[in-house]
Amino acid sequence: MISGALISCSQQEQMAEKKKAPPVKASSSIAATAQPFASSQPAALKEFAQELTTDSKIKKMAAGKIINIPVKVKNISQETWPAGKVENPVNLSYHWVDSTGKMIVLDGARTFLPNALAPGSSVNLQAKIKAPDRPSSYTLQLTMVQESVAWFNNRGAKTLNIPVTVTE
Repeated sequence: MISGALISCSQQEQMAEKKKAPPVKASSSIAATAQPFASSQPAALKEFAQELTTDSKIKKMAAGKIINIPVKVKNISQETWPAGKVENPVNLSYHWVDSTGKMIVLDGARTFLPNALAPGSSVNLQAKIKAPDRPSSYTLQLTMVQESVAWFNNRGAKTLNIPVTVTE
């Protein structure tokens, strides 16, 4: 008899809770959260067109040394480049290639754009460059990169090439 009374009380509590709980609309809740997230993610660029120039007269660097060089970056595509704390921002970076054409440093330090860069717009940056650790003759190849998407030079853009002798 006691067990029957407990079941009866439990059933009454469940019925009372069902009356209090508001109905759940899962599909509208999911749709409401999915759309803002999707629209806040910049898509991969379709066009990887850049124009990079510098007035730097750099010819030599000490091995492992970090320097800043001025680089003017111009967006010559028809798309705005995303920047900052967004998915897949566009940043300035570089590669080091030795005299035989072998890539020594693929993934150079990043120099961030101060804001999104509209088509036809340009910005002057101070590119942070770290020299390779071994003395030799190299080519510094500056290029833009859309993070987690592609290096601009791998999609047909011309790099800014600077011959540099790295010393001890």
